[in-house]
Amino acid sequence: MKGLQKFKAIMGVSMPFALGFAAFFMLLIVGIGGLGFDLMGPVFKVDITKLSIPPTAFTDLTMINITSTENLTASSLGLEDKYLFYLWSYSHTPSNGSMQFEGSNFDYANKLDTQNISINGAISELPSKLKDIQSNFGDKMKFAQMVFLAAIFNAFLVVLLGVLACFSIKFRLLVGLGFAGITFLTMIAFAVLITMAGLNAPSNLKPFIEEFDGKVDTGISDLAIVWMAAAHMLAVVVMFTLMATGVRPMNPAFVQPSKLEREEDLLRGDRTGDYSLVHVTHK
Repeated sequence: MKGLQKFKAIMGVSMPFALGFAAFFMLLIVGIGGLGFDLMGPVFKVDITKLSIPPTAFTDLTMINITSTENLTASSLGLEDKYLFYLWSYSHTPSNGSMQFEGSNFDYANKLDTQNISINGAISELPSKLKDIQSNFGDKMKFAQMVFLAAIFNAFLVVLLGVLACFSIKFRLLVGLGFAGITFLTMIAFAVLITMAGLNAPSNLKPFIEEFDGKVDTGISDLAIVWMAAAHMLAVVVMFTLMATGVRPMNPAFVQPSKLEREEDLLRGDRTGDYSLVHVTHK
């Protein structure tokens, strides 16, 4: 019985931090994806393997001079077949080639050289609408990167507090609630920014690409993981809030004060209580 009570006590203390660790791990997956390998997919992807643009499509663009009468392909434009955009980098895949990763730095999307385009070897200026799409995507990704760093740092602190609690190192409950709340807010901000980037860019590019047999898609898997991480952290905040208000005792294994040597041995979720494992002496 004592072993079962101890197990329940450990679970009662560690559960919020188990959820916090899951949220931290999910953020980490999103963060390292694209840094030399494809883990859970990109924020969005472009496939122009079958791209075929008739020269007449450029008649209204005075800055682009088309002399060829044949349809333009990805290779005609000096482009690869596929492009995948991640949080910290992007990848490109040539025809009959392997995926190659580029960028891998802060604000990489705004640093991409998209001012000009090569058409059958001739350099022409890129239409302003496409430049605006890149700028819009780049700004959202830059702020998403900044918020991501804040979110994963705070998530790490929540996990660290959980480790300390499991080793019976005390800290105020409101400390855990504060860190969990800040982490949740930064995760929500990150989720919103990266979702907007992943939805807006494909939506804006589709009129330019899908009309000519290209494909643009949002990376559902990557965005889903971000929102799952935010949901896990929300659960942590709710649990801490219930403990802080006394609605839920912090150790469900010790809910019968009559069995305790002292009632204060019961680790309650009051606003001034410490949060750590307790060792109870029975009568």
